[in-house]
Amino acid sequence: MCTTNYVEKNLYYKWIINDAKQVLLVAAEVVKSSEFELQGIGKFYLSAEWYNRNINIILYLPIQEFWISDIEFCISDCPSERVVQADGKKVKPSHSQASASCTGLVSIPQNERLDNYLKNGNLTIEVRATVTLLTNPVQRITKSVPVPEDKLRESINNLFLEQCFTDVSIEVGEKKFKAHKVILASQSDVFRRMFETDMKEKNECLVRIQDISPEVMEDLLSYFYTGSPKNSATLARELLVAANKYNVSRLQIMCENELMMNLTSENVTPTLILADKLQQTGNSFLKKECIKFIRNNAKSVMKSTTWNQCEDEITKDILIEIAMKH
Repeated sequence: MCTTNYVEKNLYYKWIINDAKQVLLVAAEVVKSSEFELQGIGKFYLSAEWYNRNINIILYLPIQEFWISDIEFCISDCPSERVVQADGKKVKPSHSQASASCTGLVSIPQNERLDNYLKNGNLTIEVRATVTLLTNPVQRITKSVPVPEDKLRESINNLFLEQCFTDVSIEVGEKKFKAHKVILASQSDVFRRMFETDMKEKNECLVRIQDISPEVMEDLLSYFYTGSPKNSATLARELLVAANKYNVSRLQIMCENELMMNLTSENVTPTLILADKLQQTGNSFLKKECIKFIRNNAKSVMKSTTWNQCEDEITKDILIEIAMKH
């Protein structure tokens, strides 16, 4: 059986602050005492500060495993036998395994002055306390068991790849994908409304999609189940349209970034036209970057084949935005 023994020791320290009125009242300094040691415990020290007719005294404790109780601060060695104890007479905090402190306020009565408590201009503060030391403290565990890596997304994706517990089919052209309603609904509020309302998709557990290619749908599902599309570099434009349609904002940003990082004089014009069409649904950053690119590379862009091919789709508003200087 493991038992814990205690040893009690009395702490006492007398601290004299020289020229206390100048230091505490005039200079308004925080004064610190010299360190003093309690054998077997460690080193302590005090600080004092004048605040609103109170002397705020703090006893700083060493890092040890002990309790400190019955702590008492007082002003002593006063003329006319004046002795003022800490506000509340005694302060009884408990501390264990930490560097900590105990605070007491020594209040000067309204009808008194600090001078009345000084002897030859010096202030004497005494501190008394009972310190209880644990002689065989509890041994704590310092090592922990490694936590395995979270594999939630991997497990969910495996359900998709293995076609386990699927409850909805997505028909894109001649290809069908089996999926889970809960995953689709959690990733897209468009799918969620589709399954919540009394639509045929809900009743038939079949979603028919005609405006997305099978490759894009496969990448969209890859994002839903893993958080990352497989072919964002090659399908960024088509994925952006799909993400916009199904309101998948994070995927939209990923596709926008992919397109912005790879703007050229040849692809910036169709990218700008696409961004302009999607702007009404909140997509505007990509458009701004395309316009900035065209301004900085106007000659090469306007000589490109795509600029001439897309000339009919470039609206008057777009031309005005390109011409404007911000």
